[in-house]
Amino acid sequence: MKSIACTLLILACAPVMAAQPMADHSTEAVNATATAQATGTVRKIDHDRGTLVLAHDPVPSLGWPAMVMPFKASAEQRAAVAVGDAVAFEFDPEGMATLLHIEKR
Repeated sequence: MKSIACTLLILACAPVMAAQPMADHSTEAVNATATAQATGTVRKIDHDRGTLVLAHDPVPSLGWPAMVMPFKASAEQRAAVAVGDAVAFEFDPEGMATLLHIEKR
């Protein structure tokens, strides 16, 4: 009888539990960081796509390892650097990472 009562209680609570979203702690740290900073090297300037491809060092604030990736960049930002330049930059990591500031080191 106890097992039937426990089963009924679980079934009765299931809709309530399903309606409550679980906290996603993995994204809270990323959302708390509006921008991130990194250093790296310009690998490619793609004017057609409006991006700079950067080989960047690890970004500890986001838990990112070192990698090569494109960043959305304005025409002014793309004109300010050349392939092979060592750079320091600040970016918005949401969606397609967008450069907010970039400068040669």
